[in-house]
Formats: sequence, structure tokens, C-alpha cells
Amino acid sequence: MPVATCEPGCYGDNEITWESPTKDILANANNFAALRWAAGVTLIVQIVLYAVQYDKTRGSRMKGCLLSPAETIEAQLNGSKLYLEGIVALLLAFTYATALRDLGIATFFADALGETLTPTTLPTVTFILCSLFALSTGTSWGTMGVFFPIAFVLAQTVTKEPINSDAFTSELETTLAAVLGGSIWGDHCSPVSDTTILSAMSSQVPLWDHAKTQLPYAFFAGVVSILLGYLPAGAGAPGPLMIIIGFFLIPVFHVGLSKIPNFGGPIEVYCPEVGECIGEGPWGAMNSIKRSFKKSSNSQEAAP
Repeated sequence: MPVATCEPGCYGDNEITWESPTKDILANANNFAALRWAAGVTLIVQIVLYAVQYDKTRGSRMKGCLLSPAETIEAQLNGSKLYLEGIVALLLAFTYATALRDLGIATFFADALGETLTPTTLPTVTFILCSLFALSTGTSWGTMGVFFPIAFVLAQTVTKEPINSDAFTSELETTLAAVLGGSIWGDHCSPVSDTTILSAMSSQVPLWDHAKTQLPYAFFAGVVSILLGYLPAGAGAPGPLMIIIGFFLIPVFHVGLSKIPNFGGPIEVYCPEVGECIGEGPWGAMNSIKRSFKKSSNSQEAAP
């Protein structure tokens, strides 16, 4: 569809024709027209597929189809009504994100904090700023586009190493990684993110209910990435060592959170074959694995 809806002509300094490379044709395709044509073709294919599943026992003429053309079109229109709220939310989110970017809030915070930063704290502060900006705007790509130039300048400003040295390259890589991580974290948690809105729409749950169920898990991941990632990396700790430490400490953090009263607790593991819980937490999971292995071995022994 994108290729079929491309309009050959002059785009800037390049002239696009049907003999142009495929990537150039796709880059200049009319996306909105492609979506309209795709929706129309899909509707026609649905009508044909329902029509060929004809059964005389259902009735004569169109009544014998699995769905008549009128019923297929009506079902599509009724389905589109379910997404009206999400479409409005997307439009408002895009407007809100554009307004925040045009205000230059990211540049303001970067300038305000620039003189107080050190090579150790720069990755962590960058991660937090990108997380907040992406959480507010709901866009990871937009956050990266805004903060990448700022991160380059801040890294050059706060570093005590020569610009062409390996030490500065390591500091810059850590800072850019913080931009990527913070942008993705904020976009994943944001209630105005297009992915969050579309996920809530497709699963037919309220937007805020879907967004707030992600926050505890994402917040835990963000805190761990700061404590075991950006802070130690900014201080010069080797990455492989922190990965190994995190491999052992993250389960300890999980167990510690589960011990907080009225916050966490052991999760019961239910076994449908027994019809009851077979344990709690890790022990319940181990019992479930043992039962699965035992069932598999019994099935192999019973096989001829």
C-alpha cells in the first residue's frame, strides 16, 4: 500500500519516480492514503470471505452468508466506535507533547543543572530528566531528539578528561545510554504515550488503570538501573561487574519488598490439576516445576 500510494514528483532536491530505489519510494509514500486503502481493501476481503462461507440452512440469498455485507459493514462501524475515546486521547497527547517541546523545558533544566553536575552524577541526572520529560510528553523518540544534543554538550562541559581520550568516550557512552534508558522508561509509563493508549484500547481497559498497573514494576526497574547502573558507571565501575552484582542483588531486592507489611507478600501458586495452592513464592514455583517433570516422566513411561 505505501508503494502504491507514492506520488512521483520532486521532493526537495530529489526527484522521485517509479524507477527510484524502493527506500526512496517508501520514504515519500502517502501514509494516510495507504491506511485508507488498507482499511477499504480489508473490508472488501472480509465481505468476500464471509460470503463464500455460504450455507443454505441459514436462509436464502444474503441470509445464507456467514455475515451479510450489511452486517460486516455494521460490525466494522460499531468496532470503530470503541476507539473514539482513544483517538481523542491520542490527539490531546500529541498536542500536549508538542506544547512542552516548544516551551524548551528540557533545555531550561539542563542549563540550570549544568554547573552543579559532575561526571559521576551526570548519567543519573540525565536518566531522571529524560524519564520525566518522556513521562510528560509520552514520546521516546522526541525525548531522544531533544536530549541527545544536550547530553553531548553537558558531557563535554563536566568532564575532566581530554576530549579525545578513552575515558571521555566511556563517560559519553554512559550519558547517551542514560538518554536512551530514560526515554524508554518514561514513554513506557506515560499515560499520554501512544503505546499506552493503544494498549488500553486494544485490551478494553480504562487508560489510567492500565497505566498505573505498570508503575510499580517500572519504578523498581528504574531505581535498580540507577543504583546498580548509572551511578556506579558514572563513578567508573566496570559494567560486567555491575551486571554480575545485579544478577544476585535484584532477587534480594524482590524478597525484601515482599516482606514490607501491607505492600508485598508471598504469592500463592495454584495448581489446576490438584485444584488448590501447592505453595507460596519460590517454594510454590519449585513444587510446580517438580510436578511438571513428574508428569512428563510418567507419560514417557506409559508410552508403548
